[in-house]
Amino acid sequence: GEPTGTVVKHLEARSTSSLLFEIIRGDLDNRFSINPSTGIVTTNWPLDYETVRIYNLSVTATNMAGAKAVCQVIVHVLDRNDNPPHFLETNYFGSVAEDAMIGSLVLTNSSAPLVISAQDSDSQVNALLQYDIVEPAARRMFHIDSTTGAIRTVMSLDYETMPVIKFGVRVTDLGQPRMSSETTARVEISVLDVNDCPPVFTHSEYNASVLLPTYKNVVIAQVNATDGDSRGLTTLRYSIVSGNEDGIYRIVENKGAIIVRDTTRGARSAPHRIRVAVTDGKYTSHAHVNIKWERSSDSGLVFQRPIYQGSVLENSTKPLTVAVVNVLGSQLNEHLVFSILNPSPLFKIGRTSGAVSTTGLRFDRETQDHYQLIVQARSEEFGDAVRIAQVPVNITVLDINDNCPMFVNLPYYAVVSIDAQKGDVITKVHAVDLDSGENGEVRYELMKGHGELFRVCRKTGEISLKQPLESHNKDYTLSIAAYDGGQSPCSTEVSVTVKVVDRSMPVFDKQFYSVSTPEDVSLHSPLPVNIKAESPLGRKLIYSIVAGDPYEEFAVDFSTAPDTNSGPCVLYVADELDYESTQQYALTLRATDSVTAVFAEVLVSVLVTDVNDCPPEFPTDSYNVSVSEAAPFGSL
Repeated sequence: GEPTGTVVKHLEARSTSSLLFEIIRGDLDNRFSINPSTGIVTTNWPLDYETVRIYNLSVTATNMAGAKAVCQVIVHVLDRNDNPPHFLETNYFGSVAEDAMIGSLVLTNSSAPLVISAQDSDSQVNALLQYDIVEPAARRMFHIDSTTGAIRTVMSLDYETMPVIKFGVRVTDLGQPRMSSETTARVEISVLDVNDCPPVFTHSEYNASVLLPTYKNVVIAQVNATDGDSRGLTTLRYSIVSGNEDGIYRIVENKGAIIVRDTTRGARSAPHRIRVAVTDGKYTSHAHVNIKWERSSDSGLVFQRPIYQGSVLENSTKPLTVAVVNVLGSQLNEHLVFSILNPSPLFKIGRTSGAVSTTGLRFDRETQDHYQLIVQARSEEFGDAVRIAQVPVNITVLDINDNCPMFVNLPYYAVVSIDAQKGDVITKVHAVDLDSGENGEVRYELMKGHGELFRVCRKTGEISLKQPLESHNKDYTLSIAAYDGGQSPCSTEVSVTVKVVDRSMPVFDKQFYSVSTPEDVSLHSPLPVNIKAESPLGRKLIYSIVAGDPYEEFAVDFSTAPDTNSGPCVLYVADELDYESTQQYALTLRATDSVTAVFAEVLVSVLVTDVNDCPPEFPTDSYNVSVSEAAPFGSL
């Protein structure tokens, strides 16, 4: 930074004759020059500490006889505070909860402390930085560590008052003269909302009137509450806390609409004063609703029909008019307003036309096949009296064939004796269809699989023999379809396994069994599964586990007493189970005829469920880590 021509060093040498000084090495960029006769080293132009910090010059001195001497001149360039600091980023973003304690760090989206960072190309004290918040208002809310750039709160914050705070940060070095950044860093801190505001009803008292006759599910009042917290942070829930012991009213939990549930009791016990509450999950507020029941006087208004009927096709999403209500008795130029007293998102009504139409939402007959809307016509222009008329509108959802038959009580497994005769019913399949009318009627057909031996009843689904069977220990697989009666029939197929057995072979009541048990089940505890086989000849059966239990963790218990009938087999735990070792067992259970030793086998699946019986463990006993003392806050 010194000007051109600055003296660096005066070199001296002894000689009886005059000397010639010359720089022979180390001055690659020609930064220095030396007076050939005096030996004074000067700069050719200013030096830059940030570019080269040290020069090693080789200088020769030559006398008139040609003798030479060489010396080294080491030039250390001293730093001068000639570089202003600059921020590593232009914008910084952080957040802090509004209930954070004073002194809390502002964090980034990754939950690391927000640190404002800058650099200075100078060295030592010239590179030491000091951070300051520019705006006085922001300094009342936040403090920035002058050396690290970390930001902390210095006062309590309030999301509802100021959800976002923006300010600038200036950085200055400690050199002489002190230099500041050319620009300020912009900091934006979001105050995170917490649930610190109770909900408040718009009124402490509400008044409502119910005109008789009324109908179930008619909305008679609407209570509303607001919450100062941000939308989405809390959900308001409404409830009736007192005054509704008879259950006359109910309130829509998420909307605050008060609805008539019991019209008979309400008319007998009116008036009512109920207390309602609203909560955001933490805070609760209350209000009162005064409800008066009164019989409407003859207003002269009457609907053209006592009941209106309409229909809509299920799955329809096209808005269409389903009914138009007409009022008799209105005066010339009298303005009537129509409304639905028990509103539904599926329907709307023209305020002046009385046309009831769908909104375009899909109808599902299997969920709800009928709707009753209560339509009111109201006029307030006929003198001082309020003229009102009400009428029900019944809307039927028409069925379409959008459901296929579904087989129930799956899987199907039948065991038939070799002695079975023609016409014997061996099992029955059953399917249900959620549609109505012909769309819901089910018929059965044998699609494939030994139609010469078996038949299925189209109406009942009973499977019977066409002829006696010839060999035992043979399995047949039948494919049976269930069709509905729609114009475009929908069908479902199911497989039925038929096993032909010897007349003395035991028969299990199911094709397979499954059960689940926690791994900490007590020893000798029976599992909740009912395993049972029967002998066609009424003989006692002996049960045993023949496969799937190599460590004998299960056992069976049964009775073969001569004075008792063969009851079910009890499967119980004989040894401790461990979910971490084995999650599922596939046991093969055998029932053996006690006289002939003929047996049948069945698969039992035992699913072991996990319990919290293992403490957490670190993969290693110790961890070693090194961190620099200069590491900024939030470094990983």
